[in-house]
Amino acid sequence: MFLPFVERTTSGFLPTSATVVQHLDLGTVHITRTQARRSRAEGGDYRDPGDALVWAFVLRGRVSVRQSRHVLDTDVGAMSVKHFRRATSFQYTPDFQALSIRMEAESLGLRPRALDALSSMAFPVGGGVPRMLWSMAGNALQHASDLTPATAGAVARSAVDFTAAFVDDFLGRLTPTEVERRNVVALALRHIDVYAADARLTPAKVADGAHVSLRSLQKAFRAESRSVATSILEARLARATRLLADSAPSTPIEQIAERSGFSSPARFSRAFRERYATTPSDWRREHGLPDLAADLTVPHARSPQQLIDGVRTLP
Repeated sequence: MFLPFVERTTSGFLPTSATVVQHLDLGTVHITRTQARRSRAEGGDYRDPGDALVWAFVLRGRVSVRQSRHVLDTDVGAMSVKHFRRATSFQYTPDFQALSIRMEAESLGLRPRALDALSSMAFPVGGGVPRMLWSMAGNALQHASDLTPATAGAVARSAVDFTAAFVDDFLGRLTPTEVERRNVVALALRHIDVYAADARLTPAKVADGAHVSLRSLQKAFRAESRSVATSILEARLARATRLLADSAPSTPIEQIAERSGFSSPARFSRAFRERYATTPSDWRREHGLPDLAADLTVPHARSPQQLIDGVRTLP
């Protein structure tokens, strides 16, 4: 059962139109997770997309969007595309939840007729580009706190490239080979960044994560003068240096190796020496945290008061 239609006002859809669960600002691209507003007290933080293209993935329930005289219903497991400035109203079921990617309308340079064609149907998210977009948006929200400005920019560019490829395919145009290759490499690198700490990650599993064959993935990486295996290794070594710098000097190297995705401490040490021309232990002594625990040791403190008095006498 649908809730009543939410109507567009002169200033757009009101902040009470839905409840925002999470929002990620990537500059030209925004990723948002919303749900049905269940009571008058809930919500108030919905942002009208304005002059934006909205790629919406229904996670639960159902949504119905009216654009002029046309009404499109989108069920769970499907994706819809809307130029939201042209939407006049929408309604959803009480259990509705959605993940959306919003981008500037001019980013794809679509004419009104093309927008009308895209807005007239819902697309299954079972595979292909819709599945890639859904996966990328979900991962970006899940790891939002870890995104650097450079990574956030790469995610935004990938979103635009993926949607451009989808539109080209839908409208019967040929997607440039370099754009298609860049899409595959970007998605694979994101998968590596997320799962590098898993020692079971292999190029074949990266290919599965990028929804392409291993051969196609390796071909795309070669065209970019890279290799999948080397990219996995570099991601693990980068993680290892962060852990070495941030961990206490007493943290065992074996633990750093395991948490970085290496199958054994010996392989970790060998790879580290080849990459940085030093051992993990020596690198940590030069770049890591000081051993504060040793500086705060108070010998022969036999009571809490003796410990406090001892700390007060430290220089």
